[in-house]
Amino acid sequence: MAKDYAGLHDVAEAEREAAALAASPACQQEIRARADRDRRDKEILANGPSILASINPGGPPVTVAQIAAALKVPELRKRAASADPEESLSAKRILNTYMGQTMFYQPQSLLEKKEYDRAILMLTLGAEISPEDPGVWVDIAAIHASKPKPDRKKALQALRTAVEKGLDDPADLDRKDLASLHEDEEFKRLQAQVSERHRAPKPPAG
Repeated sequence: MAKDYAGLHDVAEAEREAAALAASPACQQEIRARADRDRRDKEILANGPSILASINPGGPPVTVAQIAAALKVPELRKRAASADPEESLSAKRILNTYMGQTMFYQPQSLLEKKEYDRAILMLTLGAEISPEDPGVWVDIAAIHASKPKPDRKKALQALRTAVEKGLDDPADLDRKDLASLHEDEEFKRLQAQVSERHRAPKPPAG
């Protein structure tokens, strides 16, 4: 208020109140906590690219769980559920950054370079970060089904996981990159499950 109304109104009282608030122990503690949180989160994000670069099937063996742990995903998911709103928001911001990288930007870049297995691993990491999202498993299935040497078994397995996660939009299965599966009997069964779920009455919001 003191800054916004300076020159337009007498802000002496607002300036005194602002100074008193800034000097209060609670405010000082919050400022320190915010600075510590920002430093911690910047360090986590700064380490992310090198950790994601370790997703390389031709390199040393590494599991998705190991990469998720290195990215501090379990810790971040716990913080995201915290009752402390600042802790929760900071964790969600990092997780959203990770999701953008692992579920969109990195897979797209890897597919352009025809690095199909790395793209699948990246999406699988995205599924670890956002386990409630069925769509990422459809993307995984699509790569298995459309790469130069399709793996129909793994593609159908990924689609089963998507359905188990709650996939309810038939349009998600009507994709060109899933065309090689469209005549498969199991694919048709999964498609029927999704269509039935889509037609089912939705519970009222809230």
